[in-house]
Amino acid sequence: MDSFEALGGFLRSKREEKNLSVEEAGEKLCLRTPIIEEIESGKAHNTIPPVYLFGYIRQYSRLLGCEEEISSFLSELKKRTWEGIKSDTPRAEIEKRSIRFSPYLLLPMIIAGIVVFFFAEKKMGEKRIPPREEAKIETTSVSEVPPLIEKKLLITCHERTWISVIVDGKEKKEFMLNPKDVLVLNAKEGFDLLIGNAGGIKLFLNGKDLGFSGKSGEVKRLKIE
Repeated sequence: MDSFEALGGFLRSKREEKNLSVEEAGEKLCLRTPIIEEIESGKAHNTIPPVYLFGYIRQYSRLLGCEEEISSFLSELKKRTWEGIKSDTPRAEIEKRSIRFSPYLLLPMIIAGIVVFFFAEKKMGEKRIPPREEAKIETTSVSEVPPLIEKKLLITCHERTWISVIVDGKEKKEFMLNPKDVLVLNAKEGFDLLIGNAGGIKLFLNGKDLGFSGKSGEVKRLKIE
């Protein structure tokens, strides 16, 4: 499979084998119908930013049970996505394609998540972090919290966001977060994050708001030590 057109036709045939309509597939994936149609037409790479397209295609192939069959195509697409980010592709090319969520509804969810997070920490008898100056976010590194036995990174999502994270310099994980999702990661040394939608998440390190921000659709890389 050497082209997006061939991939799109393959995925369409797999969907039809499962007697799924485009609308049903979109509903199961929480994706808009036009995105599914663009992928199947082989034109998605012309309209969808690579960092999102990789996640969409992988999700779709998992739904259709054919991820292994297109693994070589996914590997090549992932490689091109990382190369494009490292070459500093103008961020203006990254379009805003995230689901909007009212901040008035998001605030109670964030507060509740933080309360649950602290309660669980206290229950386990873990050390609490002494008050420090407000964290200062640099473009490449955050080193505001003193070394602990374990670092907890809490990520709350209010716009659909793809995240790749390397934990302690060796363990790599990838996530596609939807609005209202809350993700907790643990590390001893730190995290290296690649965020596909910097305007869609908030970061809390050991319960402290890192003040991370960005525009919707903006790709950012962040190192937390």
